[in-house]
Amino acid sequence: MQEDRTLPSVVQNAFLAIADQTTDCFIAVDLDLRILAMNQAAEANLGTPLGDSLGRHVAELFPKGRAPKLIDDFSQVLHHGKPQEFEEVLHVNGTPRIFATSTFPIHDADGATVALGCIARDVSDRLQADAAQRKQKDLSHSVVEGAPVAILMTDKDGQILFANPACATLFGYPVEELIGSSIELLVPESLRQQHVLLRSAYATAPSSRQAGRGMSLRCRHQDGHFIPVEIGLNHMRCDDGSFRVIATVVDISERKKLERAESLNRVLDRIVRERTEALLAANRALDHLARHDALTGLHNRRAFIERLREEYLRMGRTGECYALVFLDIDYFKAINDTYGHRVGDTALTHVAAIIQDSSRMTDYAARLGGEEFVVLLPNTAEDAMVFAEKVRAAIAQSTIPTVGNVTVSVGVAVADLDDPNEDAALNAADRAMYRAKMSGRNRVVRYTTASPADE
Repeated sequence: MQEDRTLPSVVQNAFLAIADQTTDCFIAVDLDLRILAMNQAAEANLGTPLGDSLGRHVAELFPKGRAPKLIDDFSQVLHHGKPQEFEEVLHVNGTPRIFATSTFPIHDADGATVALGCIARDVSDRLQADAAQRKQKDLSHSVVEGAPVAILMTDKDGQILFANPACATLFGYPVEELIGSSIELLVPESLRQQHVLLRSAYATAPSSRQAGRGMSLRCRHQDGHFIPVEIGLNHMRCDDGSFRVIATVVDISERKKLERAESLNRVLDRIVRERTEALLAANRALDHLARHDALTGLHNRRAFIERLREEYLRMGRTGECYALVFLDIDYFKAINDTYGHRVGDTALTHVAAIIQDSSRMTDYAARLGGEEFVVLLPNTAEDAMVFAEKVRAAIAQSTIPTVGNVTVSVGVAVADLDDPNEDAALNAADRAMYRAKMSGRNRVVRYTTASPADE
C-alpha cells in the first residue's frame, strides 16, 4: 500500500501496522471527509487506486445513490464522538455486495478527534447462507405442520413437547391443550399403567420401529371414543443430552371398515400401501436426521458411539479386533479466524468427503464434533496404518477453494480383547492423534503402550 504523509501519526502507526494484513476494507478520512489512506482491500473493492483517491471526498468513491447515507453515517460518528455500526451496499465488479462497517473517531495524543476510520467486511455470503438456512428450517417446519398424519414429540417422562395440526383433527384436543400434557391423555384409561411401563422400557432401549406390532392399537379421542391407529416410533438425543421420542400416528379407522367389506379389498390395499409407504418414509427421514451430521453427511457422535459399542461386544464374542482412526484438521481455528465460518464449513465438508471416499463399505466414518473425525475399521489391525496414511496424503494433496491446502493429524489405535470397555481404544486413538500434533502435525501416529506418557 502507499503511505499518505498527511495522515496524523497516530493513524499512520495503527493503519500501516494492520491495514494490508486483512481482507477487510480500511479507509481513513479527515474531518472534511476527504480520503487520507486506504488499504489494498479497499482499493480492490472500490476499484480506485490509493494514488487517485487521496484528498478526494469520500462520497466521490461511491454511487450517487449511496453517498447521502454514507455522509450521514460519518456525520453521526463525528457528532456523537463514538463508534457506530452500519451496513453499506457496494458494487464490486458490477455485483452489489453488503458490507458490515464499523466507523470510529481517531484521536491524537490530547484526545482531540483528528480523523475518522472505517473498517468494512463483506457479509453478503454469510447473510445469504443465513437466509438459506432459515428457508430450510421454514420448509422443514412446513412439511411437519402440513403432514396428513399426526406427529407428536415427547420427553423421557412422556410430556408432550410438540404436536402438529393433524393431532388436533385426530384426537379432538386443541394443539395448545396437548402441549404440556402427558401422552397418557391419549391412551385408553385401562391401558395407561401398562403404557407407562412400555414407555419407560422404550427409553431404556430405543429403536426406530412400529409400535405394538401384531396388536390392535387404539387412541382416546377427547369425547371418549377410541380410534384404531398405527404408530411409528423414533427417538433422538438433543445436544444437551435430553431424550426425545417422536411418534407418527395414522388413523386406520377407514382401513378397519374396509377390512369388514371384502368387496372393497382393492381400495383397502391401495390405502394400506400408500399410508405404509408414507409412514416408512417419515421414519426413514427422522432416523436420518437423528443419526447424521447435518453439515458433512457423516454419522454423528451419537450414532458412532452406538456402533462402537456394538463392535466392542462383537469383538468379545468373536475375538476379531477392530481399529480406530482419529483425525483432527490442523490449524482449523486459523481457517475460521481468517476466512470466516462459512469457509471453515467448506473445509470440513471437503475433508469429510475424502474420508468417506477412502473408506470401505464396512467402515464407519463419523464427525465427532468441531474439526474431529473418526473411522471405525472392523476386522482390521495392521492395515489401519495403511488406510490412515492414504487418507492423510489424499487430504494434504487436495485443494480447497479460498483456503488452499489443509492437513490432518491422525492417531491410530487397535482395540484389544483386554480393553475394559469401548472407550479404551477410542481414547488411545485420541492420544495418538495428539502425539501427532506434538510431533509436527500432518502425520500418522499409532498408539502403543511403549509411547511416552501424554502431557
